[in-house]
Amino acid sequence: MAKQTTERTVVRLVADEVRGRVPGLVEIRRDYHLGGPGPRAIADKWDLGSMRVDLQPDLMLVFRDYPGAKPFLAAVEVKVFGNADEACVHDGWGQTLAYTQFGFDGVALWHFFLEESPKSQENRYELFGEQMASAWGAGVWWFAGRFHEEEKQVTTPWGSEISLSDFVAWAYQALRQSPSTQLTKPYVASRRRVLLADLKIPA
Repeated sequence: MAKQTTERTVVRLVADEVRGRVPGLVEIRRDYHLGGPGPRAIADKWDLGSMRVDLQPDLMLVFRDYPGAKPFLAAVEVKVFGNADEACVHDGWGQTLAYTQFGFDGVALWHFFLEESPKSQENRYELFGEQMASAWGAGVWWFAGRFHEEEKQVTTPWGSEISLSDFVAWAYQALRQSPSTQLTKPYVASRRRVLLADLKIPA
């Protein structure tokens, strides 16, 4: 894969490839800006006064297991690197953890490598990412692995290649099994209602 493959290219490819192919995935949005069109919208939406909200999940996934089921909202941050040696393991964590305060059931950070890396380096990288995710607790899912643009596949930690639709389904099941505990906080639950209304998604 060419090194010039960008995060925007990967995000667009994932969105186009999984739409209509993942059970329960009823909506997928790219680059949804949580801050809205202006300062007034920010204050109205999130009750943060004049604070600036400059957060934009690369992907926002909406799942319903069956018609009428409660929607499951997931925000995804995507980072793309040449390989594990070039990657920065803390990239994207600030945005990802901030999403937990805006009413999502789960958030995910995906670090995709475009080239093969020494397995020992990938293992160390994956271990540190897992430690970061576990430190935050439920509702956060981390992945680091190879992204194959032409094949539209991802290499799993155990070495097999899976389709992008299977990858997204896997991410959903992982988040579903351990949803965010942040929603128990009244202000996060309130922001979730705002988010659902803004997206025009019935609760």
